[in-house]
Amino acid sequence: MARLTTWIVAVVVGVAATAQAGTAGMVGLWDFVGTATFAGGGGGGGAYPATGTFDFGGASVSFNGITDTFFGVNWTVVGGTLTDNGDGSYTGDLTLDWGANSYPVVVPWEITDLGGGTASVVTLDRDGDGTPGVAMSGGPFTGVNLAIDGTLTAIVPEPASLALVGGVLGWLALRRRSRRGGEASAG
Repeated sequence: MARLTTWIVAVVVGVAATAQAGTAGMVGLWDFVGTATFAGGGGGGGAYPATGTFDFGGASVSFNGITDTFFGVNWTVVGGTLTDNGDGSYTGDLTLDWGANSYPVVVPWEITDLGGGTASVVTLDRDGDGTPGVAMSGGPFTGVNLAIDGTLTAIVPEPASLALVGGVLGWLALRRRSRRGGEASAG
């Protein structure tokens, strides 16, 4: 029974951690809404609506909807790994797919927990070229920076999950109380 209780407490703590940001860094899953902006490289650039998910527990970021055509070939920023740099900044090692080719894209972010289950995402100028992001170094996108800025919203467990967790905690409290009552009458 002790193992079951330990497992249930671990699940409760995990659900609670997923629902909010921690003070030492971001925790859990967060929905992202913002804008992706390409700049530099002697070319035009452009801004695109961006949505996705930041998974701080799984150290990944995924995007959907950052897509267009370049010289008649579709490109898409799909996401990649997310690294906590330990100083309030994070680095996204993303992939830009262009046709059958893939190119690495580094996006350094400052992510600030605003409280209430929201956080801001601002792209930093990590390479000091005056443009947010890090200049890409491969293929037709050489010298182009990608900035992805916006807002994160914590994905809160659904009410049914919270009710289940509350029910389990209530059951554990009643079980503990009944055990104590049984010990008192036996003594």
